[in-house]
Amino acid sequence: MPKVILIVSPEPSLRESAGLALQENGYEVRLAHNGEEALAILAKTEIDLLLLDLALPEMSAWELFTQARTQHPNLKAIALTSHEAPDAAIAALCHQACDLLLHPISKAELHEAVSTAIDLPHVGFPVEVLSSKPEWLKLRVPCDLTAVQPLYRIFLRLEPSLPLETREAIAVTFRELLQNAIEHGGQCDPAKQVLVSYVRLQRLVLCSIKDPGNGFKPEELGHAAVSNPTDDPCRHLAVRDERGLRPGGFGLFLAHKLADEIIYNGCRNEVMFIKHL
Repeated sequence: MPKVILIVSPEPSLRESAGLALQENGYEVRLAHNGEEALAILAKTEIDLLLLDLALPEMSAWELFTQARTQHPNLKAIALTSHEAPDAAIAALCHQACDLLLHPISKAELHEAVSTAIDLPHVGFPVEVLSSKPEWLKLRVPCDLTAVQPLYRIFLRLEPSLPLETREAIAVTFRELLQNAIEHGGQCDPAKQVLVSYVRLQRLVLCSIKDPGNGFKPEELGHAAVSNPTDDPCRHLAVRDERGLRPGGFGLFLAHKLADEIIYNGCRNEVMFIKHL
């Protein structure tokens, strides 16, 4: 049975373009232009995923989602917005949306976000928001690698006033360090959590990521590109192959190139990066 997706948006062009793109990928699609129409469809149709435009009139998108979840506790949602704003990103986290997409949306990005959300074994991402101030965001993130890319997209939209290059440097550094924390510190165990703090000061962004592991020693990073000697820039690939690790190992190397400063605590299970503005 194909999965059923309900697109809720007041914009006909968005409903139609997203609907056609999803139908091409084998999904069944239902369309609604406001919250009332969406609730009527949900009352008589089993929906697997909501694509929810945050610009809904009258009933807000999050009011709709809250009401829908009282009837369908396992319902998942992807938020859609045409305006980058920290409030939208934080609201998506607080309501455990699976993702936040900026429209117009490419077919590739839409397909990736929808397929990831559909395949999730849980409802959204159980990210616990400990502080929701845009200038001081604090989260508990489960050690689940499927959380990394949606959180990257949300972090990319936390600072719309900054140049895109700076925003990408912050978001990519966050993504790479979070992935390491989840994979190596948390052993990809969703029962464990990573603690994230994001602080925006006038002239810098400071982000810390603390994992539940015991830390590491720099001499143990032979599998990472950051440890390669200058005369052998790909040596870590052979090490990873010997250890049966997945291809990659460039995360720390990339993070050190993009952040202005990266420091660790004593046992190296907490890392902090700084980006000057």
